[in-house]
Amino acid sequence: MSRQFLKLVAIHYRTERGISFYAKELGTSKENLCRNIKSCANMTALDVIDYLIIIDAKTQLKSTSATIKEIGISLGFDNLATFCRFFRRYTGVSPLKYRDK
Repeated sequence: MSRQFLKLVAIHYRTERGISFYAKELGTSKENLCRNIKSCANMTALDVIDYLIIIDAKTQLKSTSATIKEIGISLGFDNLATFCRFFRRYTGVSPLKYRDK
């Protein structure tokens, strides 16, 4: 189940962040999915999704000239402030500071 979850996340992480979506796609309950992922990956299912988003954001910030707002929108965030808060929570710096490093 964990491999199937990772495949689904790799395909849908930009548009689907809810565990319910992945559980439904895998034909299981949210609780069962979360328990399975936690035991296999030592991370929560949501942490796995967020990790992929952060990796993508970091890659885009360093390798493209897209604006921070464009990057946030491409990752499924409704507005710049939400993306910046999310990014800072996981990295400790703003997207702009990360890009300028």
